[in-house]
Amino acid sequence: MGFDKWDKTNEVSKAAVNLVMGGTAIFVMISGYMFNHVFSENFNYKKFLVKKFRNVYLPFVFMSSIFLLRRYLKGMNVNVESVLHHLISGQWVVGYWYIGFAMLLFLFAPVYKYFEKISFVNQIFLMLILFVFSVFIARPTESISQFHSLLYYTPFYLLGMFISQHRQVVLTFLRSYKYLFLTIAFITAGFQAGFEEELGNYHHDFVLDAGVDYMLIQKLFLCLFFIGFFQKFENRRLLILDRIGDTSFALYFLHPFFLYLYYDFIRVHMPTGNVFIFLLLWLTITSSSYGFAILLKRILGKRSAYFIGW
Repeated sequence: MGFDKWDKTNEVSKAAVNLVMGGTAIFVMISGYMFNHVFSENFNYKKFLVKKFRNVYLPFVFMSSIFLLRRYLKGMNVNVESVLHHLISGQWVVGYWYIGFAMLLFLFAPVYKYFEKISFVNQIFLMLILFVFSVFIARPTESISQFHSLLYYTPFYLLGMFISQHRQVVLTFLRSYKYLFLTIAFITAGFQAGFEEELGNYHHDFVLDAGVDYMLIQKLFLCLFFIGFFQKFENRRLLILDRIGDTSFALYFLHPFFLYLYYDFIRVHMPTGNVFIFLLLWLTITSSSYGFAILLKRILGKRSAYFIGW
């Protein structure tokens, strides 16, 4: 959304961007939590894959076909090889890279299930090793290498599973130190803004000497903070959060349409580094996606799941 043109002379603005970007790590952690919470018992791998293919990959193919038509009508290069590459990498559409990565997560579900069987101490040791590994490989260039993404985000997925599996012990610890975690996250975002050339996410080819990925460190501590902080709301139901949770995949699949729709406005205003403009755009795109998802749900009924994932 134009962060590459954000004001890079203002350290506070840069730190704010660092905090806002990279939310995928938090989403992956939540996905790991839900995987353990829902499938800790009675896990059927075949049914699991069929459901994920139907509710995640099929909507991805359908929505991608619309962007394929858009590319063709604009005279852009479209051939069998590029189509197949997109169906694996999601290269044509903003954010669609996540689907190929998510399908790999689903395919490796039995491996992640094995994590639940090892001891508490070994789980912590394994996560530490993987986080150290990830902090040096960074995210893949253009986020289109799915196996690279799988390696990078696996420790966040395992962290979510770990928190779910050992909920009482871990949540007590996180609740006690949540503001320390938040402080470390802010310090890390500020350090990156002041001393690193990278703004936001680090992207590199698969090498181990690309330097330290401070975004990963920051997002790790933000994950720990959010889990510790939101415990106080676990027994409360907020309608807006319920609705967003129910429509999350639909919002994900639809938001690129509105992102492109508002692109000219974004291109003009985002370089100013105006946080208010960014928040307004985020709210506009999210509400537009939500409204359109509701409309499609009313028209298509249960069949909408095959088209927009809800």
